[in-house]
Amino acid sequence: MGRPKVDLDIYQPELRNLYDEGLSFDQLSQHLAEQHNTQINTRTIQRRFQEWHVRKRKPTVISDELKKRIQVLFFEVGLDDNEMLQVLEQEGFQLGKYALVRLRFELNLRRRIRSPEQQREADIIVRRLVAQELEKGVIDGYGRTYLYTFFRQQGYIIARNRLFQTYRTLNQEAVERRRRDLQRHRGEYVVPGPDFVWSMDGYDKLKPYGIEVYACIDAYSRYVVWIYVGISNSTAVSCLRQYLDCIECEERQPRFVRSDRGTETVMLADAHFQLQQNIQPDLEFRDCYLYGTSTANQRIEAWWGQMSKGALFRWRVRTYVTYSPT
Repeated sequence: MGRPKVDLDIYQPELRNLYDEGLSFDQLSQHLAEQHNTQINTRTIQRRFQEWHVRKRKPTVISDELKKRIQVLFFEVGLDDNEMLQVLEQEGFQLGKYALVRLRFELNLRRRIRSPEQQREADIIVRRLVAQELEKGVIDGYGRTYLYTFFRQQGYIIARNRLFQTYRTLNQEAVERRRRDLQRHRGEYVVPGPDFVWSMDGYDKLKPYGIEVYACIDAYSRYVVWIYVGISNSTAVSCLRQYLDCIECEERQPRFVRSDRGTETVMLADAHFQLQQNIQPDLEFRDCYLYGTSTANQRIEAWWGQMSKGALFRWRVRTYVTYSPT
C-alpha cells in the first residue's frame, strides 16, 4: 500500500506567492516540510505548477537595512514570522508574509532541522564555515562560548552543540590544549570591592617582535583599567605616565596597587604613595602598595592567560614559524 496522496491544492496560493518571491522548487519543498510537516519532492511540485499554469513574477526588492533587522528579530529576539511582520510594520518597513519567508531562506534563517537529509546538509554547511574561519586563524583557540558568540555576530544561526562538535573534530589540538589548562586550580583570592586593589604587570611574550604590552586590572571586578601597547613597557617613565594619565582620566585611584619588584615600577610606586599620603599623612608604604612575584599576581596573570589562549598565541606561533632560522 503506497503513501497517501497529499492534496497540494490547499497550499496552492501560498506556494504561488512564495514562488513569485523567488523561492526555488527545492526551497518550496523545504518550506512545506518545516511549516506544514508535509514531505513533497521537488518533481511533484514542478509538475503541479505546470498544471496550475504558474508563471514567475519579479520578486520584491529588499534593502540591506531590512535584511539586518530581520536577522536581529529572528536570532536575537526569537520572533516567529507573524510577530516579525508586526514589528517591521510598526518600524515603517513594507514587507509581505511571503517576501519574509523568501528572505529567511535567502539569509539561511531556518526554524528547525527535522529530516536526516537536512541534518546532513546543515553539518556540511557548518563544517565549511568553521574550516574557513580556522584557515583565517580567527577562531583558533576559542572556547565554546567565544565560538558561539563569534558566529552569532557574523549572522549565522547554528546550534551551540552542533557548532562546537564540528570545531572539536576539525581542531582537536586546540580543544585538548584548553582541556589540559583547565586542570590548574588557584587559591582563594578575596577583594572587598572595586578600586581596592589594582593589579598591574607587563606582557613580554610579544617583545621579541617589537610589541610591548603593559596593563592594569581591577582585582575585584576584573575591569581592565588601562592597557598600553607600544615599543616600551619596561621603563619607569612609561609606567609612571600610564598610571598618572589613567587616574587623571578616571578621576579616582585605588587603595592598593599590586605589582612585581621590577625597576619599571619604582617611580609609579612612589607617585601612588605620595598621592595616598595627601589623604592620610601618617600612611606607611606597605599600607598602600603590595609587592610580590609576577606569578603570584593572580588577577593580571589570569587575564594574560585568557588573552594568550584566546587571541595572541596563534600570532606567536605564526611569527615563529615564519621567521625561525632553517
